[in-house]
Amino acid sequence: MATLTRTMTYAELVAAISAGTLNIGESIRITDYVTTTAQADTSSAGHQFDLIVTALTNNKLSENAKAVLHDADTYFSGYGARLEAWDIKYTPFNNTAAFAWADTVNGKGVIYFMRDEWGNECHYDFKNILFPRTAGGVVPQTDNYFTFSWVNEDDEIEDLSLIGNSLQNDEGLYSGMFGNKIGVCNASKFPYADGIESLSNNIFISTSAFDSGFFYGCYSNTLGNNCFSNIFGNSCYSNIFGNSCYSNIFGNSCFSNIFGNYCYSNIFGNYCFSNTFGINCYYNIFVDDCFSNIFGNNCYSNSIASSFRYNEVYSNINNTDFTAIAELYLRNYSHQVIGKEDGGCVVIWHDDAGDQQKIVI
Repeated sequence: MATLTRTMTYAELVAAISAGTLNIGESIRITDYVTTTAQADTSSAGHQFDLIVTALTNNKLSENAKAVLHDADTYFSGYGARLEAWDIKYTPFNNTAAFAWADTVNGKGVIYFMRDEWGNECHYDFKNILFPRTAGGVVPQTDNYFTFSWVNEDDEIEDLSLIGNSLQNDEGLYSGMFGNKIGVCNASKFPYADGIESLSNNIFISTSAFDSGFFYGCYSNTLGNNCFSNIFGNSCYSNIFGNSCYSNIFGNSCFSNIFGNYCYSNIFGNYCFSNTFGINCYYNIFVDDCFSNIFGNNCYSNSIASSFRYNEVYSNINNTDFTAIAELYLRNYSHQVIGKEDGGCVVIWHDDAGDQQKIVI
């Protein structure tokens, strides 16, 4: 970043770009920048920080920008955030043909990439953008949530990306909030057109409740491009979710999973972990303690009962309800679903005597 040469308001910067009066290589501090959004069902917390931009020519800025504390700031400084370590991509133009959240009325340009000092990154200003949720499932209350949210014991929502690395779990350890990455969401569905980026509506919610456990980390999660409208509960870490994995709800302690492309509209219960799901595995419901499973391609519309574990489900297993197999449901035998036979799924397991059992459902 070049040496700071002058400060400007956003309006003054736009006027200088229009007039071609920028000095090549100069570094400019925008003193009244604030994130806004015009995308439906999103809002901004309005926590202000200043941007520092660099002129490439007399009428063009570099997309690479930096953040600094706004004068008289008490919010970011109160958390001890190191804004100077953030990496930002910014355009001064409120271009609705490129960004679904661009605000042509009140906007002061668009941040379309942000990486903080902890390596958390999104294709928008995740320190400000909020997504609404109605209470239910892993969502503790009806409210607007940050991409990374902490609901404290007073039921106040805080930005987990700011507070997460100062929270201790109930062993007194700092589990951390770092290395989470959310890919670009191309708004290819109504009401937006192909090629327009949209806010991806993913949220990670960690909560604190008296005598029920504390923060166990939210880190090393990667959401691929077009992974949209997901909700992740406490202790969700080290997951990799493929592109177009959207409208999912994952319970607490859902970790070390790998989900293939187009895996969407699923509900996974608590303690569902170490799973691998193939491409086009969707419309599934997995309840508590269903773990260490492998599901093949095109395995969809399944309902797996509580405590089913160590399963291997291969390709083209459709509309399977494992609750119908009482012996497996009650005894939790390890089992395999290996294909289709006479239009049904072949389920094989070994009983207490070690004898192989087989059923077609």
